[in-house]
This record gives sequence, structure tokens and C-alpha cells, in this order.
Amino acid sequence: MSDPSNNKAENLPPKTYEVPLEGSLGLLALGAEGLLQWRKKRAEWLSQNPPKPLPDEPKS
Repeated sequence: MSDPSNNKAENLPPKTYEVPLEGSLGLLALGAEGLLQWRKKRAEWLSQNPPKPLPDEPKS
């Protein structure tokens, strides 16, 4: 007979997930934590890749 304590989720190693810049349904399923992680990823990307002004916008 197998030991039922081996089937508990707490005995499993934590899963890692690479947060895609575009977001995903998986992040949505995680709720607020998924949204926070996506916002963090997007902010990191934007800090390294600032948006370019549109052609008809005056450059400052």
C-alpha cells in the first residue's frame, strides 16, 4: 500500500513559470498574483525598450 502523505501537493517541488510579455490565460487563472507578475515583466521590458514617438508627435 502506498503512503498517502506522498500524494500531497506540499511534497512537490515548486513549479516555475516564465511570464510572457504578451500575457496568457494561465496568468489570468492565477488572479491578482498573475496580474502583478505580468505588470512587473512589462515594466522591466518597457524600461529597457522605451516606446518610440509616433511620426506626427513633436519630439521633445
